[in-house]
Amino acid sequence: MNTESTKRPRSGSNIDTPQATKRLNLNFSPQEVEQLCNAYTLDEIFFDDSSFTADELTHIKNNYVPFFKAVCSRVVGREDVPLRLDSPGDLATYSVIRGAWKRRNLGKLVAFIQQEVKKLDEVPTKSAPTVTPLSVIKAWKTPYVGAAADLLHRAIKTMRISEASKNSYGNFCAIIQGSGTGKSRMVDQLAQSVFTIPVIFRPGDDVTGYPAGDTGKERSLLDYFAVNPKLHSAFKLQRRHLLFLLKAVDCAGEWIDSWRAQNPNHLPEEVAKNWREYLGNPGDPNRLAFYTRTMDDSPLKGFEKILDEEDKEDDDTVAGKADTLMKLVAGKLGSDNPLILFYFDEAHNLTNGAVTTEKTGGSPRTAYQCLCKAFTYLSDAPTFALFLSTYSRLSEFAPSARNFWSYRGDKRGSEDNLHAPFIELPFDIWNGSSLVTEGEHSLAEISSLSFMSRFGRPLFWTTIQHVVPRASRAIENVMDLAMSKLTLHAEGKAQLNIDKIIVSRLGDHILLPTLAIRLDLTFKSNRDEAVYLEGLLVASSMRTAYSVPQHRQYLRGGYSSEPFVAEAAARVIFQHFDDVVSQNAKGRQEPLAWNDRLDKVIACYKEVIPKSTSRWFNTGLVSKGARGELVARMLLTQAHDLYILETLRNRILPTDERISFSRKIPVVDFLRTLISEEYIEMILSAKPQNMNGETLETAFRGAFVYFTQFVKGGDAFIVTDEGCYLMMVRGAAIQGHDTLADIDLIIPICMPSDTHPNRWDMTAIFIQVKNRLRKQSINIDVQKTFKFFTTSDQAKANSRPYITIAMELGVVAPFKCAPQKGKAGKKGKKAPATPPRFHIPTPAQPSPAEIKVKAKPSKHALRGEVNIGHPRYEIYISGCSNKVYQVIDSSGNTYKSLLAHKDLLAEHPRKDHDNLKAVMQMKPYWKESVSYDWATMSAESRLGAPVQKDDQMVVDEAVDKKAADEAAEPEHVFVSPTQVDYDEDDDDEGQEEEEEEV
Repeated sequence: MNTESTKRPRSGSNIDTPQATKRLNLNFSPQEVEQLCNAYTLDEIFFDDSSFTADELTHIKNNYVPFFKAVCSRVVGREDVPLRLDSPGDLATYSVIRGAWKRRNLGKLVAFIQQEVKKLDEVPTKSAPTVTPLSVIKAWKTPYVGAAADLLHRAIKTMRISEASKNSYGNFCAIIQGSGTGKSRMVDQLAQSVFTIPVIFRPGDDVTGYPAGDTGKERSLLDYFAVNPKLHSAFKLQRRHLLFLLKAVDCAGEWIDSWRAQNPNHLPEEVAKNWREYLGNPGDPNRLAFYTRTMDDSPLKGFEKILDEEDKEDDDTVAGKADTLMKLVAGKLGSDNPLILFYFDEAHNLTNGAVTTEKTGGSPRTAYQCLCKAFTYLSDAPTFALFLSTYSRLSEFAPSARNFWSYRGDKRGSEDNLHAPFIELPFDIWNGSSLVTEGEHSLAEISSLSFMSRFGRPLFWTTIQHVVPRASRAIENVMDLAMSKLTLHAEGKAQLNIDKIIVSRLGDHILLPTLAIRLDLTFKSNRDEAVYLEGLLVASSMRTAYSVPQHRQYLRGGYSSEPFVAEAAARVIFQHFDDVVSQNAKGRQEPLAWNDRLDKVIACYKEVIPKSTSRWFNTGLVSKGARGELVARMLLTQAHDLYILETLRNRILPTDERISFSRKIPVVDFLRTLISEEYIEMILSAKPQNMNGETLETAFRGAFVYFTQFVKGGDAFIVTDEGCYLMMVRGAAIQGHDTLADIDLIIPICMPSDTHPNRWDMTAIFIQVKNRLRKQSINIDVQKTFKFFTTSDQAKANSRPYITIAMELGVVAPFKCAPQKGKAGKKGKKAPATPPRFHIPTPAQPSPAEIKVKAKPSKHALRGEVNIGHPRYEIYISGCSNKVYQVIDSSGNTYKSLLAHKDLLAEHPRKDHDNLKAVMQMKPYWKESVSYDWATMSAESRLGAPVQKDDQMVVDEAVDKKAADEAAEPEHVFVSPTQVDYDEDDDDEGQEEEEEEV
């Protein structure tokens, strides 16, 4: 069982809450105080109105801060108590720390720590969960795992030698990927081998992100680079950005000279590594001093007129001098192919606000665009820039050719030379020897949050690894962090109105990211709104960008196999519906009893989830694709979640209890939740069809399913017990994608022989989803077709049964226009009726609801002819209503809409005969009769075209007969689906077999 599954989802807890509530330890012995103080030297620093010198900042970093952290660690067992010692305004804090050190009396300092810890212990708001700095810092310092930094380095080399790099806008690239994928850590790792100038544009009020934003001169670099009212033109803003880049390189050059003088026998690669160590992280003294100097308003020698609009230098002159400076500094690196790399983290924050430029007739230019423009002056220089962001509005961050924002007529930016964004971030990397070792993981471990966190993006396992102590409560708070990242919201503070329009049209938009994870929704790439929405999910809801084509008009994304994220999505759905029920219950004299409240939550699942999905379809945002398969995934996911909720019935829950959805569910109970009461006993009593055997209920006693999301199978190799084992440990079921013609969905089943399952404990439910009229076969011999069962252990291999289910969800009737009455022909003869010219589908109609199973084996099995292999239990389900599926509410109308086959003209507003005929005359597609009435054929026409006969044009006799038959039919006709043929052979023996049917 999952030892971490007893707590109800809550947002907004501190990850290190157990530390914050730790009892203060005020009992310092004199020896301890003396030993602690002797380890540090806290020289007195005299304040004035000026900023600190570099030496003063270094002394603060090396002595005051470590001493304070040491005391904090001794008193409360944590080092993340906030402390600012970078400003002369913090005199009081200095006095407390130095006084405690000088007098060897820690009383006042301990009181100060008590006060600050109390602030940390305040419960944050539900909408803004935080991660304490200590956990994040330790996660950041985890030794780097994987080769993503090397891959990025090779990509930069390739881009630099490409044709695009020789032109404007070819010397930088965006890195776009969802939250927690390691973008910042990757470029920081790259800085160990490539000389890098890092800039982080994180806002000061962003307390959850790490590293913090860069500052200098008591001003953030984001504020320095952003649109400034004093810089009213794009020219001044882009030239100011260029001046910053040049000053940064010039200052770095001075450091290189100094370091090389002290290290004359250095290797070229040592320069970058030591420069990275010298700068440190944002807020460290050397980095503060470096950016204070680069943000200074004093001119750079040789570039005194760079900001002068009245007496300005032309672009080519400025570019030439900038190229000279860059090559001079790069040459000091000592390598054969020197490179100065810039990276700008959280760069999307530069897209808020804009200035205008005369060259574009007043067109707005964001600070991000001006910074990109600044790099066009460095096209020939040995430099390259990376812009990091989750932000994926490609039209602003990595625009396509049609949306490119270069200045018209400007030779330095008139071509589309942008590189496609780099998206290849680390995934499934872990600091253990292997993510999974077959047979070594217990069922309890597999369903634990710490185990689930190792899959997918590195954020969660690195954070969980460093929460102290690693208690269930602390780990659950990391889950709160994941849940907070599944909120769909527009980025930035000054976005276009389209953001609000799209979100408002989504209806219950809170469910969109979560259901996209659980049901694997795919978004259309031919709708601008859908393209933007998918990017928004990457930016705000942890969707993964798989690819951005070179044309950059859209991205291809999805939710990968991440059981930790899927569990977060399941909890968010429950929490949302529970909040809705609680909100609706406000004002009642008595609170809802738990069972009544649970009934209303379950009703929300049944009603809102299909309704929301249908709405997204109807707005054209979500691709319908194989609608039947999507509906099947929805039904199976509903059965999974509703079983979990039903286990809570009649329980008294603590107010802070959490609910986990990553739990094993017995196969029999899963089927009981999925199938209506009318048919479930018939299914559980089914016998295998290929041999003599026990009932399904008996055969699968002790077996369970374990899944929280669906993943796409890329080839048939996943249809094996080995593949199902590996998917099961990740909490994933399988959908066939485009490669498995015979199977649409696979639900892995574990039949554990001991506490540590392996592939020989695996079987599955194999599902075919049909939404068609023609006869379908459901016979699936998975061993014969896929070699599903590993046969190295023959005894164990042959003991495992499996289930096949055909889900005939429903069909739609053709819409038939009534034939027009015949009109008088020549000599008063009545012309034959005109045949129907077109068929438009009507709204969806349900297929007859029924379930079929075979009550006993086939005659072949009874004769022993096929009584070998694996017991196969066959189930056929027709219809999509609450008559057969217990997880559908009483109306079921939403499912009818989801399953409807829509013709090109299904939504045409005028469906009368004459208007539809006029549309069909435009030949949107070619159909019998209506598409060929423009030709006269000399002999019988199989296309229904008119035929020349006895010197007059008449309708072919065969068509006349068809028209007469259809004229007698009602205007709307529903055609029932054909019955499925169960026979295993082509002879008539199968028809004589007994089967239980309803």
